[in-house]
Amino acid sequence: MPRVIVSSGHTSKSPGTVANGLKEVDLARKIAKATLPHLRQNGVITLSVPPDMDLFQRLEWINKTGYDENTGDIAIEIHINDGGDSGVEAWYEGEGDTESKRLTETLLQEVTAESGLTNKGSKSEYDHDLGSIAFLHEVHPVASLIECGYIDNEKDAEFLKDDNNIAKLGKGIAKGILKYLNIEYREAQMPANNNQQPQTNQNQSTAKPAAKPRIRPAGNNSTMPPVSAVGNSGGDGNNSIPVPNNAGLGNPMAGLGNPGGMGGFGAGGAG
Repeated sequence: MPRVIVSSGHTSKSPGTVANGLKEVDLARKIAKATLPHLRQNGVITLSVPPDMDLFQRLEWINKTGYDENTGDIAIEIHINDGGDSGVEAWYEGEGDTESKRLTETLLQEVTAESGLTNKGSKSEYDHDLGSIAFLHEVHPVASLIECGYIDNEKDAEFLKDDNNIAKLGKGIAKGILKYLNIEYREAQMPANNNQQPQTNQNQSTAKPAAKPRIRPAGNNSTMPPVSAVGNSGGDGNNSIPVPNNAGLGNPMAGLGNPGGMGGFGAGGAG
C-alpha cells in the first residue's frame, strides 16, 4: 500500500504569517496533527515530519525515508494563506495532468466539502509568484501543498480559532488522501488519550505505477533525525521509526535563500 507523509510549514523562529492573533506555524501543526488519526485508523502507513525543521531540513528528512512516487507514496504540506482573500487553495507539481494535480484536486474537493470554506482552485506551481514551489518538485513522493484559509482575513481567522474547525480541516485532508488512494473512508474512533497507538497493516500492497523520469541535483549526504509519528505520545510525540538503510539523499535544495512570498515555501524559501 502507498504510504503518506504529512508536513506542516514553518518553524518557531520563522512562523510564517502572523495576523489576527494567530501564527501560521501553530495552525499548520494543529491541522497536521488532526489529519493523522483518520489516516492511521483507515489502515494507511503514515509519517509526520518532526516540528521545527526549516524547508531544507524537511525536504531532506522526507527524501531520507525512501518514500517515492514510483511506489505511489504521497507527501502533503500544510500552510495557511495570506493576502486578505478567503477560502482554500492548493498547489501541484509541474503542469498538465499529473498525479500531483489529481491528488491536489481531490484534496481540495474533500477539504472544502468538510469545512465549508470556499474552493479557490488548484494551481500549478509555475503560476506562483515565485515561479515554482520547492516542496513540490524536490520531494520524491507525489506531492501537494494546501493552504487552509487566509490568516489575515477576519472571517477565516475566526474560523481557524475554533478547534472544531481545525478538526474538520484535518478530516478533509485525510478524506482527500484516502479518496486519491481509492480507500473507502471509515469514521475514525478517536482515542481517549494520545498513548493509544492506531494499528496499521504493514503487509498491504498495491500495484506499482510506471516510473516517471526525474532529474535530481547531486550533493552531500547528511545525518537526519529519527522519523517520528506526531500525536501518538502526547504533545507532538516522538515515537521513532527507523529510516530505511537504502534511502540515500543528495542535496535537493542547493542555493536556498530567504523566505519569500506567501509564507516562504517557494523556490528559495526556507520557511
